[in-house]
Amino acid sequence: MNTTHIPDKINDLIRLGADSVILYRLPHQNNKILQIGKSSDAKEIKEEWLNDGFIIHPFNAENFRSIHISRDLNYVFEGVLSEDIAYNVISLFQQFLKEDEDVEITFEEYHQQFKMMHNALLKGELDKVILSRIKKVPSFAVENVIHFFDELCGLYEHAFVYALVTPETGVWIGAGPELLLGKSEESLQTVSLAGTLPNRSNTFWSHKEEDEQALVTDYMKTVLDNNNIQDYQINGPYTMKAGQVKHLRTDFKFNLSQLGSGLMRLLTQLHPTPAVCGMPKEGAIEHISEIESNRREYYAGFLGPVNNGDFSFYVNIRCLKLTHSHASLYLGGGLTRGSEVNKEWEETELKAQTLLSVLKNIANLQGYE
Repeated sequence: MNTTHIPDKINDLIRLGADSVILYRLPHQNNKILQIGKSSDAKEIKEEWLNDGFIIHPFNAENFRSIHISRDLNYVFEGVLSEDIAYNVISLFQQFLKEDEDVEITFEEYHQQFKMMHNALLKGELDKVILSRIKKVPSFAVENVIHFFDELCGLYEHAFVYALVTPETGVWIGAGPELLLGKSEESLQTVSLAGTLPNRSNTFWSHKEEDEQALVTDYMKTVLDNNNIQDYQINGPYTMKAGQVKHLRTDFKFNLSQLGSGLMRLLTQLHPTPAVCGMPKEGAIEHISEIESNRREYYAGFLGPVNNGDFSFYVNIRCLKLTHSHASLYLGGGLTRGSEVNKEWEETELKAQTLLSVLKNIANLQGYE
């Protein structure tokens, strides 16, 4: 394909007000997508956003705004971007790279937050809750964002891999395995994903992980029932390998014709799932807001492309926010009554390896071992 006009097209779009870039690759696909457009934001996702573009939604819409990016340029490619295209793309990443305002907590602080959440579980106020934290490492040159994206694509075939920048979000990069909701013509799909172990042959699922996964699966069934969706295909639970870890996963598929209440209502009820929030949902959100020291922003929200009414929205986990001075890795784990603080901390450290393994390969990353 002749791509000589693409750099000029990008420059023209920037002059006309384009302010956002998304690089993404869907799971098990060879094609990568470069999308450039204008961003707009709102308190909640607008119905017309489900026609075309790209959507980024926060964990808690009370604190951060939903973002839509128009599809002014949609360039499909394999391999790596040519240098002249990459040069133009990086200019927007450089322009909207933000200052570091994140706070990393110590194990002792994490332990205190764990105790407060675990106490709520033991008292029966919650059945499950996700405790997240930020792990900070020195930043790397923003010029290497595309290289970072390419390495993630090579390592994590199963994941939705992305690198993006908008004026509102700054620079985010991720490789998440969890589909929140996908639509292809008249078919819809969602998944229940929970339970985490090291991806080794000598690790086996315990009752804790099985119960954690069952809670999420039951929640999904309840949401589908509440939307009058009763005729659905279900597959699982089965083990899904995700880089250094593995999860238990159950798939749900159903037809759009069953959805009498609309896609927006279904999305609102699915998000946030117990896999990133907890159960009961309202109580878990309240405890997270009161106890966690980080505000999550777009971590544990969802994001994905929309194309002629079809979409693929993935939960934003295994992600980092890049700033001038640091890369902030967002890490979380599901707490139940049987949780132990040391094991939960170790689980978040294990999940960090998805991105740390690539960070170590970035030549411009200084001072990190």
